Amino acid sequence: MWKVLWVSGIFLLLGVNNSQAQFLPFLEWVQSFFGSFEEPPYVVNRTIATDVEYRVYSPQNWTCIEEFLTSRKRDEKTPEMFMALFSYIQGKNKQSRRISMTVPVSTLVDHRNGDLNLYRMCFYLPKDFQDNPPIPTNHKLKIVSRPELQVYSRRFGGYTSEEVMTEQMKILKDALATNGLKYLEEDQGPRAMHYINGYDAPTKFWNRRNEIWLLAAP
Repeated sequence: MWKVLWVSGIFLLLGVNNSQAQFLPFLEWVQSFFGSFEEPPYVVNRTIATDVEYRVYSPQNWTCIEEFLTSRKRDEKTPEMFMALFSYIQGKNKQSRRISMTVPVSTLVDHRNGDLNLYRMCFYLPKDFQDNPPIPTNHKLKIVSRPELQVYSRRFGGYTSEEVMTEQMKILKDALATNGLKYLEEDQGPRAMHYINGYDAPTKFWNRRNEIWLLAAP
């Protein structure tokens, strides 16, 4: 009985139900504890403060799903968006190819529409699939070519919430202001956005890695 309760607790943490749980491979779950997933290459051009870096990411292909949501609705839709992406890498694509899990789970937040934000959740495609990504069968999924990104990244641990993200965003903005560095503000046109990035499964309880990115101003 205790094993059933333990596994059910894991699924609750993941925000998935029993029918979705069949897509969660045990070995990948174990691997998530050790942080050995492939991630997109980047160069650190400058360390600005503790856990704050200026990075440049080269252009890369990602598999993405997006929804227009209020911040309150975001938490309700996040598990569904994640499972759509996870099903894709488990073989639900036109080539029936299995794709290794990567990190981070990267969500672009476009906040130009007041309370209704665009959330675009993406999985980075491993280097073996960059040139020829399998075609999604789910019409909500798209292959997105991210251009070169120049970002200010703030790294932090623990679990995320609206309160935590607000606090971390303030820490990042304060560090940039202290160093006289400019970033794209919420009212600065088509690139008014930031990124939220998670590197660990919800079942990893220690040494968690999260990042929030602001785009460097040109």
